[in-house]
Amino acid sequence: LLTDDLSSVGYDWPMGALPFGERWSKSRMIFFKHLHPANLKLFEPKQLAFMRNRLLPQLLNSNPGESLDCVKSYVDLHSRTPPYITPRSYSAGISFSVAFGFETKPKDDPFIRLTNQAMMDVTELRMAGKFVVDRHPWLYPILKRLPAWLPGQEWKRKAGPWRALQEELRHRPFQVSLEHF
Repeated sequence: LLTDDLSSVGYDWPMGALPFGERWSKSRMIFFKHLHPANLKLFEPKQLAFMRNRLLPQLLNSNPGESLDCVKSYVDLHSRTPPYITPRSYSAGISFSVAFGFETKPKDDPFIRLTNQAMMDVTELRMAGKFVVDRHPWLYPILKRLPAWLPGQEWKRKAGPWRALQEELRHRPFQVSLEHF
C-alpha cells in the first residue's frame, strides 16, 4: 500500500520516489542536465566554502565526546538528538547551499531538522509489514475509506502529519530562497 500510494503521505514528489514513467523521465532529464559531470565544477566553490567555513571550524572546536554523540545520532536513525557533525547534516547543508542559495545554521538548523525528520518518517513508512495495510494489501480499498480512529488505521493517522512535513520540506526552502533574493 504505502509503497504504492506515496501520494497519501505526500511523498510522491522526489525523483527517487517516482515510479518509472513520463514524469520520472522528465525529472531525470532535468536532473542530469543540471548535475552533469561536466557541470559539477560550477558547484565546487560553494562546496569548498561550506567545508572551510563550517566543517573544519566545527570539528576543531568540538570536544571528542560531542563528536562521538553526533556520530551515534547519525548511526541511530531513530535518535531524536540533533545531529551536528554528521555526514548527513553536511550533505544536507551543501545541498541546501547549492540548490537554494542559502547557508544552513551550524547547529540546530530548522531545515536540517526538517530533513532528518522527513527521512525518519520515510524510513518508518518503508518498513515492510509495519502497518496492517502493508501485511494485507487486498484490504487497502476498504481501509482507505474507513475513519482514522479505528484500530489498524495507524497508517492513516500518521499520513496527515507526514504529508504536512513533506509539503513543508518541499516548499519552505524555496520560499526562504525567494526572500533572500
